[in-house]
Amino acid sequence: MKKFFLICLTTIFLFGFEVFKKESVEIEIKTAKIESFLNASIFNKNLFFVINHISDLKNKFCKINNYNIYPFYSYEKKKKIFKGYKANVNIHCVFDENNLDRFTDYVNKISEFSKVSINKIGFLEDKNEKNRIFKIKAYERANLFAKNLSKKLNKKCYLKNINFYHNTDIYPVKSKVRVLSLPVPQNNIYKLNFSYTVECL
Repeated sequence: MKKFFLICLTTIFLFGFEVFKKESVEIEIKTAKIESFLNASIFNKNLFFVINHISDLKNKFCKINNYNIYPFYSYEKKKKIFKGYKANVNIHCVFDENNLDRFTDYVNKISEFSKVSINKIGFLEDKNEKNRIFKIKAYERANLFAKNLSKKLNKKCYLKNINFYHNTDIYPVKSKVRVLSLPVPQNNIYKLNFSYTVECL
């Protein structure tokens, strides 16, 4: 048994060893842009009124994704009676945080001639940029550990591999601010869990 233990120590001394470690890194991101999806319903007996007001739904930060126009009928005493034309319009808006008041004014303005519902409002994520920042910080953390370990043990230690856990991935820890009575994250802390292996020779 002692002989086997000595062989193991000799192997570690000659060929080095590995250190496996799990860590997490956090970053705080201030929301720059806000994204909203709206639905506007326009109804009028005059077809040109409906068509003209569809174009009024567009502005510099809101665009029309799609729409449809169809005649609207009601049934009275089993008779089909034409009531007018109805348009359903899907709108996508992206705007800077400092344009929240302008977005509110826009919603109020189009509500004068259409029935508006806000299907979704929230911050617009740049996932590629966020992942890039996370990975830079994770590599910095792992390389710093390898550097400090090298000094402590007087050995050459380097980062062998690093893994990011996508099952936990990136998620908001806290958020605040409300727009149009709907929650919109402003300052968010995101967290990424990762593990790495450092080899020392």
